[in-house]
Amino acid sequence: MAGEIPHYIIRPMKREEIPDVLQLWRETGLAEGTYSLDTWFAHDPDGFYVAVTDD
Repeated sequence: MAGEIPHYIIRPMKREEIPDVLQLWRETGLAEGTYSLDTWFAHDPDGFYVAVTDD
């Protein structure tokens, strides 16, 4: 239904989600590479969160 607020949760990102996050970043114009995100994640795995819908 139009105008409905989507249901989502925010949770810590999992390492195996890095490719999906990078794809989303590319689609929005961000140009980080796999190495950068993997390095940041290795340094601070609790520092990345994702918003996840039921879809």
